[in-house]
Amino acid sequence: MEDKEKQSAVAAPASSTGKKPFYGWVVVVACGLVYLLLGSFALNAGQIGIPVMVTQPDIMMDRTLVGLGFTVFILFQGLLAPLIGMLVSKKGARVSMMLSAILLIVGGILFAQFGGSSTIAYFLIFGVLLSVSGAMGSQVPCQTTISMWFVKKRGMAMAIMMSVMGIVAFLVPPVVNYVIQATGTWTSAFYAVSGAAVVGLVIVVLFVRNKPEDKGLVPDGSLDVAADEGVAEKKQSVSKVYKAKESKTLKQAFKTPAFWLFIGAALPLYFGFNVNVSAGVLHFSGMGIDPGIVAFGLSVQGIVALIVRFLIAPLIDRIEPVRVLAFAGVVMAVSMFIASFCGPNDTALMFVYFVCIGCGWGINLVCAPTCFANYFGNENFSKIIGWVLPIFSIIAGMIPVIAGAAFSATGSYNMAYIGIGVCCVIGVACSLLVRFPKNA
Repeated sequence: MEDKEKQSAVAAPASSTGKKPFYGWVVVVACGLVYLLLGSFALNAGQIGIPVMVTQPDIMMDRTLVGLGFTVFILFQGLLAPLIGMLVSKKGARVSMMLSAILLIVGGILFAQFGGSSTIAYFLIFGVLLSVSGAMGSQVPCQTTISMWFVKKRGMAMAIMMSVMGIVAFLVPPVVNYVIQATGTWTSAFYAVSGAAVVGLVIVVLFVRNKPEDKGLVPDGSLDVAADEGVAEKKQSVSKVYKAKESKTLKQAFKTPAFWLFIGAALPLYFGFNVNVSAGVLHFSGMGIDPGIVAFGLSVQGIVALIVRFLIAPLIDRIEPVRVLAFAGVVMAVSMFIASFCGPNDTALMFVYFVCIGCGWGINLVCAPTCFANYFGNENFSKIIGWVLPIFSIIAGMIPVIAGAAFSATGSYNMAYIGIGVCCVIGVACSLLVRFPKNA
């Protein structure tokens, strides 16, 4: 026992001299790139490449089935998250990322070769294989890695990772479109998926490490663990941000009221985002606003979501992330109610709607996972977030269907927007009801 204590006393100062930047920030940037290259590139390529594919005269595929393939893709990413969480917990996030890259390399080539040959091939390769492959390299492993490397600055690190992903993501659609135009075939979009996976695999192998101990470091790059814990306690008492010292199990999390309040706070934000994705353009263009202006509003939304991630980075280690989610719920509710009474001449209000959507969703992307990591600890985070994602995916995934049914019944999306606005208000109440242990 004494030998171990001596070794740790020697290892800690050797892990960081105070002159070198903390390696955790390299991991943050690497995870942001991996999240994009492995986690979202295939879906982005599909959104551009598959519409081109179905226009080819030799590919006879019903447009309804094409849309169903995207639904299968989205559902599989959420439904298999618990299994991915178990994989990350047992083998580490790095193994999950590497498997993701290998499967994406194979899947991209397979879809380019056989994706247009039949509807079954389309569902199995795009809807299942590429979906599961991408999920293994995205939210669960990347967020788990960040939560292991950072405690004091976890919120900032999570925000920076998502910002890196968001900045580079702007380049993906034009790059994929350019590749298709340059080669004259949709298949090149999916060869690009394989190429992106190769780059992602290299980044994982060279730069990603599961936890700071793998580099002889400690979370946040501290030299003296004991002293750092004392400083952390003082800072926490000032900032009032609760960060669990002892991790809870998945079963314990399920029995904790805070778990379900976190769900209640974040879920309506998914409702708002999903109704915007499925009906936003149709809603505003259908009332007579120029489609080009509506498309510009979508661009504004994306820019706002990216800026917000940077702005809240230094805040959510000083303010409880769930309280910041309350603000996100307010602005998302505002956007929903604006959409419900916006008219054909209310272009300015439409832009306010898109700004509020971007603000609420940008906050949610960073704060929701940070809430679970802070409250329940690092040890079982991958399992916990692995069960949270299917809840969001399944319940929020019904919103486009509900919104479509509301339109069919009333001739407008107004009732759907009002209903989601009310849900957002309930979400704000959930955010404010969360209570934290007194001895943080």
